Amino acid sequence: TLFISYDSVANRFTFKIGSETYTFGPSGLPTRVRDPNSPWKGLTARTQINDDQSFGYVAAAFDNVYVNGIFYDDFTSPMIDQNRWATYEFIRELSEGRFHSKLRSGPASTSHLNSSLESTYPVQIRSMRARVTPVLYQNDHGLEVIARIGGIFYHDDTPGASYTGDVAAGVRIGGFGTAPEARWQVQRYTDDAGQNWEVLAEGAFSTPIILGNTYTMFLGWDGSRFTFRFEGEEAQYTPTTAINPANVPTRQVGNRINHPAGNEALIEAYFDDVVVNSPTIQISPSSALFGNVLVGATSEKTITISNPGDGWLEIKNPVGPNPPFEAIDSTTCPDPPLILDPGASCTVVFRFSPLSAGTFSETVTLETNDPDHPTVGIPLQGTGIAVLTVDKTGSGHGTITSSPPGIDCGSDCQEQYDTVTTVTLTATPNPDSNFTGWSGGGCSGVGTCTVTMSEHVTVTASFEIKTYALDVVKAGSGSGTVTSGDGLISCGSDCSEIYAHGTSVTLTATPNTGSVFAGWSGGGCTGTGPCTVVMDGPKTITATFSHFLISPNEGTLGTEVTITGAGFGASKGKVLIGGLALKISEWTDTRIQGSISKVPTPGVASDVVVQPKVPKGAPPITEPGGFTARGPDITSVEPESGVSGSTSPITIHGKFFSTKKGKVTLERAGTVKNCKVLTWAMETITFLVPKKMTAASDYTLRVSNSVGSDTTTFGVTTTP
Repeated sequence: TLFISYDSVANRFTFKIGSETYTFGPSGLPTRVRDPNSPWKGLTARTQINDDQSFGYVAAAFDNVYVNGIFYDDFTSPMIDQNRWATYEFIRELSEGRFHSKLRSGPASTSHLNSSLESTYPVQIRSMRARVTPVLYQNDHGLEVIARIGGIFYHDDTPGASYTGDVAAGVRIGGFGTAPEARWQVQRYTDDAGQNWEVLAEGAFSTPIILGNTYTMFLGWDGSRFTFRFEGEEAQYTPTTAINPANVPTRQVGNRINHPAGNEALIEAYFDDVVVNSPTIQISPSSALFGNVLVGATSEKTITISNPGDGWLEIKNPVGPNPPFEAIDSTTCPDPPLILDPGASCTVVFRFSPLSAGTFSETVTLETNDPDHPTVGIPLQGTGIAVLTVDKTGSGHGTITSSPPGIDCGSDCQEQYDTVTTVTLTATPNPDSNFTGWSGGGCSGVGTCTVTMSEHVTVTASFEIKTYALDVVKAGSGSGTVTSGDGLISCGSDCSEIYAHGTSVTLTATPNTGSVFAGWSGGGCTGTGPCTVVMDGPKTITATFSHFLISPNEGTLGTEVTITGAGFGASKGKVLIGGLALKISEWTDTRIQGSISKVPTPGVASDVVVQPKVPKGAPPITEPGGFTARGPDITSVEPESGVSGSTSPITIHGKFFSTKKGKVTLERAGTVKNCKVLTWAMETITFLVPKKMTAASDYTLRVSNSVGSDTTTFGVTTTP
């Protein structure tokens, strides 16, 4: 039970709360000019937000109200203007930022009911925002029933002293119809009490109103223009009436029923997230995109958090970042919770430090008091790049390729991977080289190398130039030395050396005294000059040294033979070929020349023996198998056929025909025809085709001499 009384004679107030009583005499304080015995009395259940933004809660019901000891049912309240207590329902509460208001009118003499939450700040108020949920609405009699946010903007320096000329603006749900709608309105008060006004501008939003749904209302003032928003729709109005922005407007949220006139109307609504001077969080850039960053390296991005709104921005309860992302010390934003004043900003520096290949992403979330963005996410994304590097070492050459493709080393010996990738490397040596093995990346041996590219990997492939043995073999009856231009071979004693692929080696043969160099064989070398061999594989070179040289080393009757050497003596001795004497035409100590007058056994390599005459008793000089006797050897016939009895000669080309004329015959089917020989020389013979021969293409042409014979096929025709 609450009690208050005033004794004007004693100038004393008496207060009772339950059984407690308190008094106060306001000595020296002014009293009302009007009837001092008729002070204002009222009932109130009020919740108010003050500068410290604390929240309160009140729910009260008033019953058995007595004034001067008389049961009283007609009173005045700032909340309930001239309404009858017993005929209306009023609920008003504020708890944890949510304001619940319910009004129901009834038979009453009042012109309006008002249940509101009023906010007044000693600073310029720029905006007001609230989420409104209408849950009950009854307007059967065309009353103005609204749930609203609004404010009064003063045009003078005495807020509240006189309403005349002041401008009120607001956004509301409700109206005069049975179905509520969303509207905005600007009105100007026309009396000092604030009971009458004129509408300056108004308009409707198209968003339909459904009971139980939640809608966002916004009222903004930038010093010259009003902005009204409802669920994304927007309207603006610039008043022509002067408004002093420096003065403090009031803001209200709540319900209102105008002109009940004994009719019943009902509205109940919840107002949530009511914000005066709304903050706005702005993130720039909106995300931190690091792109490609090498594993083990770092990249940094700066994010600016700003508050372009007109209220304090609170940021708290961050979630993230986690590795490989981090927020580093170079930030100007303190650790949350933090407050940003209107117009202020700070920076956060995020770092991306990938430890493996792959794309990483995370969203850092922040809780804010921005009513439009209670939770803000800052996406972070970066890709770790692992680099595979292939090195080549060794004296050799080769190529390394990869699967999947990317490495072709050769020239491209490095590849980047943005995901964990299994890469297989294959080494292919050049023809001049051998692949000798892998190292690094866990690879070894000479097979393929498989690496997993989660981090940087360096693999080394070793190639060595191929090497080959060059062997020098000495042959023949004589002796001598073979040396190489690089000095490594001196054969003599060192007749083998190892060379790298492609090396060019020049060999020189030097015969000992009493010997001559007869020539090279093997490795592509011939003749008696220096032998140059390119080491593209193992090589064996034979150097033949003889007691003397016989040129030519094969022939027939009449062949001229030259023997060169040393120690033959100044007087003519004897030369035996296959035991048969050579007919000598010239003899010096180093040179003998003669002709074959007696032919040794054909096709057999016969020993050649030089028997010097001086000095007396000099031993013979023998070249084993130095000469081979040959019979006739036909190489071609021009033309390949002839006319029987023609006088046109046929020419036989070949070797070893001898200097002594032999025979030319044509043979077929057991018949032998002698041909007339026109000319006979060591390498050419001309003859005529005999008369009266049968035409045929399969005659056997035979050349015979004292040593042997040779044949070929020949054709005979009977007409030219």
